[in-house]
Amino acid sequence: MKRYISTHAKVVKWLIVSMMMTCAQIQTPANTNPLLPSIADFIVKTYDGLELPAQVVRSSQPPKKVVVFIMGGTPCDQKGNMGGSWDANCVSEAEPYDLYIRFLKTMPARGYSVATMAKRNFVYPCNIPRPCLDDFARDIHSLIAELKDRKLLRSEDDLVLVGHSEGSIVATKVLPLLKRQPSACVLLGSGSLAFDFKKQSWKDWYFVDHMRRVSGMSDEQIQQVFNLFKKIDEELPTIDEKTFENQWKKNAYPVDIAPWESYHCLMEYHHYDPVPNLLASNVPVLICIGQNDGAMPMVLAERTYKHLNQHGFKKATFKVIEGEVHQYKKEDAFTVIDQWISGVYSGT
Repeated sequence: MKRYISTHAKVVKWLIVSMMMTCAQIQTPANTNPLLPSIADFIVKTYDGLELPAQVVRSSQPPKKVVVFIMGGTPCDQKGNMGGSWDANCVSEAEPYDLYIRFLKTMPARGYSVATMAKRNFVYPCNIPRPCLDDFARDIHSLIAELKDRKLLRSEDDLVLVGHSEGSIVATKVLPLLKRQPSACVLLGSGSLAFDFKKQSWKDWYFVDHMRRVSGMSDEQIQQVFNLFKKIDEELPTIDEKTFENQWKKNAYPVDIAPWESYHCLMEYHHYDPVPNLLASNVPVLICIGQNDGAMPMVLAERTYKHLNQHGFKKATFKVIEGEVHQYKKEDAFTVIDQWISGVYSGT
């Protein structure tokens, strides 16, 4: 699979590059080993008539909670594979993504049922217009409704939303769609990429700490990358999706842009604030971030946490995993999530 690399920094790569049947259930073989989790496969029909494969990996124990895992920006299926490109027949070319596969194995082993669903841009990679963040949120809402219809989820009291990367943004957009709120929400990310390039300078930029501390970039180099982002932020509203697809992508302007990248998502990244939705939902929130996350930096996740506190919200927990990166390569995150969901959180 072709990798699309920005010429400026890893952060540019992520944010610009990386930031299937009826509704009848598919019958899966019976699980003859009571120690192994079982898998229920089914199809979710979306609000606009698309059909997306989904699954629930059920714990061999009575489940503590049902975790709906919302994946990041790159197109993904329900099995833990990513598909950043596709063939001439518009079939995504999948490859395993370590974090998602580990999540599907580790959390059921810890006593959780895990529900996942293929993203619409994985199943229908050639569809134009490309999806926006609200499309992804509505898809998750449809998944939750299907889980309840199939008796795989008794009620929202048993539900936990877990969003990774862009999924942490989508998770906060799912909350106002639900008539009843979940028991908790976990953000493996900042839930936001907001920044006001018109009013704030490069010194205020949330990437500066990571660029200095982890990447070892000079202030001059940081300013160069900042100016590139500012240029994109200024020019994107002046074009339409057709120009984005046919000119920006094909001509690698202003940077290499992945084929799946959505004009509509990019338009919203720098302007969406998750705090109002989190406040209105009033559910416990865990913001768990890697110290060395280069896509959703630690300082940005901390900003979301501080903004919640400033509004008097007492149900937020902020946890930094030392030395961890965006892909959560350690097992610490699973322990943190497990303990927190089980009740070991105090809003500190």
